[in-house]
Amino acid sequence: MASVDEFEAEILYREAGRNFATSPFRHRSLTALLRGDPELAETLRAYFDASFDVAECARRMNLHKNTVYYRVGKATRVTGLDFGNPRDSLVALLHIQEWAATPNHASGRK
Repeated sequence: MASVDEFEAEILYREAGRNFATSPFRHRSLTALLRGDPELAETLRAYFDASFDVAECARRMNLHKNTVYYRVGKATRVTGLDFGNPRDSLVALLHIQEWAATPNHASGRK
């Protein structure tokens, strides 16, 4: 039988997501990026899904690694978020998960 300890991180993550979903506060430039640049948004999602591994992200998206570096760098410049910073990464992850859950986000998918 599994214990709560085994799922503690997942429980906390889901709770953070629920709290985020009910909050009116959003990072304006990241929200605008996710809504306005589906290709860059998909790259960020794949980058986070690949645990920040550029080579794995590139493989999954069938891109060159330099393209991933360029897009992640562009997202950093546009948003001011440092994806190497855990706090900034959590903010981005919550936004990306919310964006991914919207029905019309898939229009920019490859």
